[in-house]
Amino acid sequence: MISGNIFDATTGQPLIGAVIAELDGSGTVVNGTTTDSNGNFSLSMNNSSDQLRVSYIGFQTVYVDPADAGSISLFSSTNQLPGVTVTAPPYVQKPVNYSQTNNASMSQIWTDLKPLLLPVAIIFVAGYLINQSHEKSRKKYRR
Repeated sequence: MISGNIFDATTGQPLIGAVIAELDGSGTVVNGTTTDSNGNFSLSMNNSSDQLRVSYIGFQTVYVDPADAGSISLFSSTNQLPGVTVTAPPYVQKPVNYSQTNNASMSQIWTDLKPLLLPVAIIFVAGYLINQSHEKSRKKYRR
């Protein structure tokens, strides 16, 4: 059984949830654990000659001999991932000619028009409120 502590080399703060993995001779993970809220860990090794890999998001991964696993410091990584651009085609609603549709019900027409009415209603209400505010200020200064 080995135990130790993982901390930030710059600040000295414990790294909560750092991953400690036991690697066999071929580099395959055979066992592992994570650090607790104080940066502490303990691991029951399968083979004392195996190596430990210590990793934490945003920090450089280190490989440690189990005999040196007492107190391990990790340095922050300066790797930055490239930005991501999300694109989507514009929303286009197909025009519907209700005069050529014999069985178009009012509910179908309402369903088709509902998404278009909300922006129009918002613009109308905003325009009305601006106009009312303007009228009040004109009356105030007319006297």
